[in-house]
Amino acid sequence: MEIFNVILYPFAWLLRTLYFVLGNYGLAIIVFCLISKVVLFPISLKGKKSMVRMSALTSQQQAIQKKYAGDKNKINLEIQKLYEREKINPLGGCIWSLLPLPVLIALYSIIRKPLYYMMSLTADQVNELSNFLFGKVISSTNTGEITIAQELFRQFDAVKAALPDIADKIFRLDFSFLGLDLAAIPQWNILQYGTYSWANIGLFLLPIISAAISYVSMKYSMKSNNTSGAPQEGSVAATNKSMTLMMPIISLWIGFTLPASLGVYWIANSVFMIIQEWITNKLIRKDVAAEAARAAERERLEKEQEEERKKKNAANRAKSIADKERKNQFEQVKQQKKDRQQGKTDGEVMEASRVGLRAYARGRAYDPNRYAVTPYADSAAAKDNAGEAQSEEKDTPELDLLTPSESMPVQPELPSAVSEQEDDGFDTPEETEEEDKEE
Repeated sequence: MEIFNVILYPFAWLLRTLYFVLGNYGLAIIVFCLISKVVLFPISLKGKKSMVRMSALTSQQQAIQKKYAGDKNKINLEIQKLYEREKINPLGGCIWSLLPLPVLIALYSIIRKPLYYMMSLTADQVNELSNFLFGKVISSTNTGEITIAQELFRQFDAVKAALPDIADKIFRLDFSFLGLDLAAIPQWNILQYGTYSWANIGLFLLPIISAAISYVSMKYSMKSNNTSGAPQEGSVAATNKSMTLMMPIISLWIGFTLPASLGVYWIANSVFMIIQEWITNKLIRKDVAAEAARAAERERLEKEQEEERKKKNAANRAKSIADKERKNQFEQVKQQKKDRQQGKTDGEVMEASRVGLRAYARGRAYDPNRYAVTPYADSAAAKDNAGEAQSEEKDTPELDLLTPSESMPVQPELPSAVSEQEDDGFDTPEETEEEDKEE
């Protein structure tokens, strides 16, 4: 509790100083809110930049959702990887919207116990003051000190004279603002007031006005954050929607459950937030343009990389298909060669290997298209014919000295062995050549 008091005392000192300077409790609360906004502005600006960066990733998030449609876990995982790669906290832009809440809690504590925080009275001194004004201790209730402070305002001179030990600490604390009692708690049932005075109607309208301005402030903030103009989807859209609805509901709840002074603070906070959004938009306009340019360049590079990857994959597939076809052709040729060697070539009828006198000319691996058929010639007979021709040339006289009858060559007699071969059925080389041609 002591640590909490250490935090609250600076806020209490600020509110007290503003009240003494301005002389109005409502104005002091409004200026208090303004000062807190100025102090927290750097943090708010950082949150605004985070929201702008997230907005620039809308197109990439939509691409992820389209790519992994139907798989929510995969979508969330890829979006989380995108945030980590871009170093973005998806909740960073919304945290700054919740910063007024701690200030509101501190202000509520100060407003609820003005004697303790603003007048620095001890618990015993508060009880002594309560006994003097009401004849009993009422400071233990939530609004007990507020009631005591209101009565102190009316009997200030009497209290100061009767209790000199606290006379130098107490002061008149007027909770009125624009005809409203900021120490009172607005009631949602306006009929229970009995009279329809401005004081009662104003208290009833205060929470409603607070919720309405809070909604406008959140809508304006979300619109200014969406720099891409594309509709937001996924977790970002859900977060923005929840924030847009949650803040007005909180405002409405605060307005009807806490003193009206906190409703004034919340209205001032929403108005200052709209002004702050306008200022931050002006300040980060260049950053928004630069971020949009970086996002466009990043998207262009990713598309180029995707196209390059597709081309590379297509080339690899084509190469794989070509290699497979070449391998199949090689295997087919190899198999055909093997079949020919085994004499099993499809459609080929193996004939007798005899070609003329060559009984086994074809062989087992015979290929009719490999070599042309050559005619058979008896080398021994060719040599004999060549020798006889040379001897005839030597014995033949000059043509101009011979008579026509003498110039006729004498037909040589065939050897008896050849005649016997003819009788035995063997063919001469000329007949063998003619038979080969006929075949």
